[in-house]
Amino acid sequence: MELKTEAASIFWKVVGGGDKGGILVRAEQDVKSIEERERLSTGALIEERQLAGDRLHYVLRSGAGPSCGWVSTKLKDKALLVKIESDPIDAGNADSAKDLAEPQCAQVPGEPFVFYHQVTFLDSKPTGVRMSACFCIMDETRCDVNACCDQSQKRMSQVTDPHVEVALELCPAIQRVGKDAVAGGLLLTMPWIRSEGKWAWPKFPLKVEEENLFSVGKNKSSTQRVPIATGRFRKAFVDEATGGMCEEEKFAKDVEKFYSELKENHSSDHLNVSQLNLLYPSRGQPFVPTIFKKVAWKMTYSFCDCWSRFYHAKVPELLWEVNTEAGGPFAKLVEEEADPQAVVMKLDKQMELGTTYDVLCYLDEATRKANYLFLPAGVQDKLKVVLAVCALYDWESAPEDGRSLSSEDISITDTKGRLPLYKYAVGQETKATPLVDLAKLPSPGL
Repeated sequence: MELKTEAASIFWKVVGGGDKGGILVRAEQDVKSIEERERLSTGALIEERQLAGDRLHYVLRSGAGPSCGWVSTKLKDKALLVKIESDPIDAGNADSAKDLAEPQCAQVPGEPFVFYHQVTFLDSKPTGVRMSACFCIMDETRCDVNACCDQSQKRMSQVTDPHVEVALELCPAIQRVGKDAVAGGLLLTMPWIRSEGKWAWPKFPLKVEEENLFSVGKNKSSTQRVPIATGRFRKAFVDEATGGMCEEEKFAKDVEKFYSELKENHSSDHLNVSQLNLLYPSRGQPFVPTIFKKVAWKMTYSFCDCWSRFYHAKVPELLWEVNTEAGGPFAKLVEEEADPQAVVMKLDKQMELGTTYDVLCYLDEATRKANYLFLPAGVQDKLKVVLAVCALYDWESAPEDGRSLSSEDISITDTKGRLPLYKYAVGQETKATPLVDLAKLPSPGL
């Protein structure tokens, strides 16, 4: 995993916008670029990523508002931001560092970590709430969780925890969330979604998360709990200075202290696994594709995060574009419902803005299950796969609890599991495995 080394952190505090609920945030440096729907709250603490004149590219560290974006440091002669000369996350000032933020809700030790999100128009689609919105809500929960972490562990400022494996299952009930709001005309009130998270640290440098989403209706304090999604994530701690996994001798104690409160109050033993496939039942059935198609896909601005890298939450929209481009049976997968019912992804390497990728697409028409491998255009190297995805589009057969994924669906995205799919695409001989049987495809070769 290759990450760029960053200089010492520079922090700013938002001092403007007190009478308007905060200051404007835009998606790009240009002051005419897309305006974010939320403002950056007055009093928020942000970390500088890039400073271009009066325009600042930031990452939110505490407070409310978009997690990243571009803001102005001043408006005419009025300061909107002030630079904090000393690092607020100073190991010698643990108390003030701890006060940088508080969780959105009062948390109960021994219970899941709770976060609430009110559905917005950006979250919606004609058939309920988007899968990508579920991913984003889970990301918002992670940001809120940081308020429970020990911010005095200064070394953690050079640590990131990118996703390695991701699995998300949607319940059929998600297709009904928000529909009554749309039918209400000007009386509409968007519903609330409750996120409940648990964590485990099975083996350094790994972390495993589980987040469950529930629709609670239009009243945030309602006791209603309608399950709509379950996501599980395997993440790895990365040392940004080297671009490699964090060394246990160097970082283990810092990680332990950083997450001490979260471990004590919101951890779960059942997540203590080194591979996500161990959390899913085996169905003993291999993937048997009947159609293969290769298409090209270019990563555009709408798919990148604030570091200009691919944002995992956009996988559903990415698959929609790929399926539409592939046409035929692939396009039919997304005719009535744009999102898959369940998805697994293995993020092996960073995907960069403006890069074109070859996408190897496989579909089992009978089960409406598809697998996709993404490689840089023109590259034929099994080790160069940047993203592997298994997607289930069979909404009609989905159980009410959404639990449709199997351990085989998780394992097929691994390097070994997906190998037959890669070998077929480059014209190499393949043999059936417990995960893949290509007998129904024509002779290999592009």
